[in-house]
Amino acid sequence: SIDADDAVASDNGVVYYSILNQEPKEPKPQMFTIDPATGVISVISTGLDREKFPVYTLTLVATDLNGAGLSTRGMAIITVKEINDNAPVFDPSEYMESVPENEVGYEIVRLSVTDNDERQSRAWYASYTIIKGNECGHFKVITDRENNDGDRKS
Repeated sequence: SIDADDAVASDNGVVYYSILNQEPKEPKPQMFTIDPATGVISVISTGLDREKFPVYTLTLVATDLNGAGLSTRGMAIITVKEINDNAPVFDPSEYMESVPENEVGYEIVRLSVTDNDERQSRAWYASYTIIKGNECGHFKVITDRENNDGDRKS
């Protein structure tokens, strides 16, 4: 990168970028790198997990004279985006219920799942499907968007 008020023909106008510090230092102390010539920050390690560490703060240094001159510090705040990296888990894992005859719309059971993705995000919303035992289509499950529970009705 070029320092606008220094001559381009000398190293005075050449800026060198570096990362001085990363917080948090987990899961690894060097999750990011910066291109010393362009200042482009990139991820260099696996392990970013929004549920554990949603935000990283990098302390940056920019030094002219190609890294040997005057310097300044800055900060980069990096937010880790949510992805669907956690499967929902039934709680409990098995349900046994009875239903009265001929009562259409009767609430049979309220299904419950936990999902460690960000609450109310696209990745968090559950969709329930009856994969066996509903061949005639007598039952349906409606997802409650507030708590992700499923109402199984006849």
